[in-house]
Amino acid sequence: MPYQKSVLVPLSADETFALITQPDRLRRWQVITARVDLRAGGDYRWTIIPGHAVAGTFTEVEPGRRVVFTWGWEGSAEVPPGASTVIITLEPSDGGTLVHLVHEGLSGEQEASHAAGWTHYLGRLATAAAEGDAGADAWAAGASLDPLSAAEATLATCQLILRGVPEAGYHRATVCPEFDVTQLADHLIGSVVYLGAAAGAVPAAPDGPLEARLADAAQATLEAWHVRGLDGEVKVGPHEMPAGAALGVLSVEFLVHAWDFAQATGQRVVVSDAVAQHVLGVARQIISPEIRAGGGFADPVEAGPDAGILDRLVAFTGRAVLSAPTTDKGDSHNARTHLLHPGHAELDRPPDHRPGRRQGVLLRPVRLDLRRPAHAAGAGVLDGPARRPHGRRHRPAVTRDGRRGRPAHVEHLHRRRFDRRGGR
Repeated sequence: MPYQKSVLVPLSADETFALITQPDRLRRWQVITARVDLRAGGDYRWTIIPGHAVAGTFTEVEPGRRVVFTWGWEGSAEVPPGASTVIITLEPSDGGTLVHLVHEGLSGEQEASHAAGWTHYLGRLATAAAEGDAGADAWAAGASLDPLSAAEATLATCQLILRGVPEAGYHRATVCPEFDVTQLADHLIGSVVYLGAAAGAVPAAPDGPLEARLADAAQATLEAWHVRGLDGEVKVGPHEMPAGAALGVLSVEFLVHAWDFAQATGQRVVVSDAVAQHVLGVARQIISPEIRAGGGFADPVEAGPDAGILDRLVAFTGRAVLSAPTTDKGDSHNARTHLLHPGHAELDRPPDHRPGRRQGVLLRPVRLDLRRPAHAAGAGVLDGPARRPHGRRHRPAVTRDGRRGRPAHVEHLHRRRFDRRGGR
């Protein structure tokens, strides 16, 4: 028997159709990255939870009325891509549009796990329709992380912050004295494209708002890394290095720069302790004394005894932190910072700014010292001279990382994550 569920959203049918089919809308409630070829016979790929993606083919597309597509989890033996079918119909109704979802082709156990998932995400669909964005997804917190899933989890955090930046804020100063918000976003996108090239990614042409530009670049990069995997070595610039090492730096870039964007625009970063701790472990290996001495980072800043994990991460990169005095015990999202007001003079010249020292922008490629074992968090050790970047397009520092352990079956995801009804 197919699974069925309906939800009323306060939008027109055309607006609702865009919310369930367009990548920039899907990122507001369901996906981290999305590639969509919206036509009968076109394919799609959505990363919904870090490390886990669904894929399939559109079989029917009636704008404003109906969309039908095959569904399955990459890496799953029981529900692989194409193994089931999702049918979504839209009906105008008092108060908006009734979204009716049918998921066919699932066994009893598979239906139960997907029912929990659809309940969660259709609830977020209704929130996004009413409020414009469903906000941070607790299911994307990332309890078990490797370089790829950590990059996806931190990308979700960074995208949420960038979606909150109005166009009027694109040229606000950031704590990185060489960059305003737009320049820092361009810097970050350059890192994403550069590391994507190591896995064979074809970069997307940058277009649209800052969040969309980053999302398009990240989608191409992360899908290329999914295809390639983390085994062996890749060529990054002039160097050969472990694949996991090359990708590992992205989680630091995404999360630390999410904090930079939030600091510049008066927003608040929400990230799980598990993700923040993982990224802090990677950063401690990337940002060696040699890197600081070369001018890539300022010296660490004291975060304070009550600082959360995110506070400790950004302080380690040389950024000044005003820690909130208390945190809620047991809150899986307590790694937050108390933000300077976006109009504060310190945004023009951060308190710990020293001429000639960059505030933690990952700027330069370095050589890996492969003689030491990998860190427990998946990071390695850097040494060697730095090279100056060409203009504003930098080559990011990289660090050794462990191999990615992909689950044998994505059904494990359904049992442990997609079947959660009450958060984390």
